[in-house]
Amino acid sequence: MVLIRENNYYSIPHSSYFIPISYLVSKSSQMHDLIAALQMMRKHFVTGTLIPYEYRKQQLIKLKQSVLKYEKEISEALYTDMKKSPEEAYATETGLLLAELNTSTKNLYSWMKPKSVSTNLVNLPSTSKIYRDPLGVVLIIAPWNYPCNFPLYHL
Repeated sequence: MVLIRENNYYSIPHSSYFIPISYLVSKSSQMHDLIAALQMMRKHFVTGTLIPYEYRKQQLIKLKQSVLKYEKEISEALYTDMKKSPEEAYATETGLLLAELNTSTKNLYSWMKPKSVSTNLVNLPSTSKIYRDPLGVVLIIAPWNYPCNFPLYHL
């Protein structure tokens, strides 16, 4: 990848993607903090507290409450950054997210149940099931034009 420096931004040729120089120049203490946070998240995952239904449902409810609590601030930030009206912010960001949280909370138990699938001839007379369990810590990358909906939607 070739980066071209223009004013205080690096850009990729033939694209509209700009990276602030201040973003690329990170202090070692900031990187150390990120690595420490990642290690803390991985340690928390290994404890197994993320697996039970009650914990997952509680986290979805807390996220919904947070979105509702800060809906005005989210709308104001979207107006400041992207000039999205409150109606557009609700239609493209918070409203879709709240609808998805409602659906996820409602269907979580059925999604978590093991799914029975057919067993191949070699393993008969056993049964086969698919278990949907969390596998680890992930990084969610979202586009700039939907800064609230996409990162939180994929949680």
